[in-house]
Amino acid sequence: RRNDPSRVILDDTLTRGLIPMHGVRHALILTALVLPMQGLVAYSPSSTSTYAQRYALSPNTSSYPYWSGGDCTNFASQSIKAGGIQTTSSWHCYKNWYTIYNYFWDITNSWSKAPNLKSWLGTSGNGYVSKIYSRKAGATNPPPQYSSYLCIGELVFLDWEGDGTVDHTSVLTTVSGSAGSLQSNVCQHTSNRKNVIWTLEPYMTADQKANTKYYILDVD
Repeated sequence: RRNDPSRVILDDTLTRGLIPMHGVRHALILTALVLPMQGLVAYSPSSTSTYAQRYALSPNTSSYPYWSGGDCTNFASQSIKAGGIQTTSSWHCYKNWYTIYNYFWDITNSWSKAPNLKSWLGTSGNGYVSKIYSRKAGATNPPPQYSSYLCIGELVFLDWEGDGTVDHTSVLTTVSGSAGSLQSNVCQHTSNRKNVIWTLEPYMTADQKANTKYYILDVD
């Protein structure tokens, strides 16, 4: 994990004459200075929440593409990038200029498609599924009425049919209500909504209310 203190190497332990071999100590010190910088890039849930709330209703078209017919995962990726998740060759979205005036968007499926983002976060070590809920009749894990233990900066992946393939992504952004009846809220695109109840129940069809499965993904 990015904020795992065990990855931090203090270079003063390498300057006490414990490794006197010529040239070796300096090489090790360089490693000690580089690795902590990589390990200390911490994920900021509050920055993710701030970005998602800012651009939930007014997409950030100056920096990213926007697809009115299906922008949920693109928006979620933007939000966690704002929170500190670093782009890679397998997860990115940027302008690829082919003339001084023209460009096309270079976007990976892991950035823009819900199943691919969910998979990439797990395989890259940037997140894991911490909770699963199901609306199906007889399910032993229905979504809770109150959800104070869901945290801002997490992602909610929704599988509308409950068939094991996620279809939609939203970003947990705020908690509202009073003690004992706290409600977690999300921001999302397609449809564009800001700080609405995380289950999205008020906006569901009858079939979605009967079948949806939720995957809460802890981003780190």
